Amino acid sequence: SYCVDMERRIHDLKRQAVTPPVTVAILVPSRALLGAVHLARDLLQIAGTLAARSTDVSGSAIFDSMLVGERPRRVPMFGRATLLPDTTIADRRRYDVVIVPPQFAVTAERSTEDRRLCAWLGRQHRQGAFVLSLGGTVLLAKAGLLDGLRATGFGSERAIFSHSFPK
Repeated sequence: SYCVDMERRIHDLKRQAVTPPVTVAILVPSRALLGAVHLARDLLQIAGTLAARSTDVSGSAIFDSMLVGERPRRVPMFGRATLLPDTTIADRRRYDVVIVPPQFAVTAERSTEDRRLCAWLGRQHRQGAFVLSLGGTVLLAKAGLLDGLRATGFGSERAIFSHSFPK
């Protein structure tokens, strides 16, 4: 009985396709809302535990999330907080999903950081990443990723879009 049960379990394990976790980059631009960055990562972690009906966060992970910054330094967030990214845009890793969090006091002007992050976002998109925003639509517009598309953003950014990103 024990051997038959063990053989059945081994057979079932072999039949199950083991898929690697979905790779997710959570972009960490200056003045991002820290809570949005942490919320995105927390929701991705909890998704695996809910799907597996388990409390083992690492064992049931279905997403491998990385905080990605422009440079390997602490990034000033909204308020007084800073956040150290796990990796940088210099790492040529390709992600399945890229999440762009909202930033405080965005403008249409492209800073040096914006230009670098936008180039990276464009490269990730061309390589097949699903790029989405949790309110970081201005950075997506600066990257040209919203041209020709309808997008929903914050009402406070409406003037920026109508004047600076008519496409």
